[in-house]
Amino acid sequence: MVRLIETSVLAFMAPMATLAIVIAINDVSERWQKHHRARYHRLVDAAFREQLEQEARMHEVAAVLRYKAHEARKAMIREAHRASQLSNDAES
Repeated sequence: MVRLIETSVLAFMAPMATLAIVIAINDVSERWQKHHRARYHRLVDAAFREQLEQEARMHEVAAVLRYKAHEARKAMIREAHRASQLSNDAES
């Protein structure tokens, strides 16, 4: 009779122990997923910030190049104007 009770208790406890192990594994898994999800989001955020910084640098370089091209055009116009004045002065 005692053996029957022990067997019944063990038969009842085994699924409970299995359930406790499954719950523990699930909890560890959820914590692991949260940790790695946060790490993934940090990596994505860092990559996005890096991309924005690169785009900002490209815009700065483009602005400098536009400015230099504008200055070069102004210098060419001044030089052409001087050449035409020298030509007009030479004809006079």
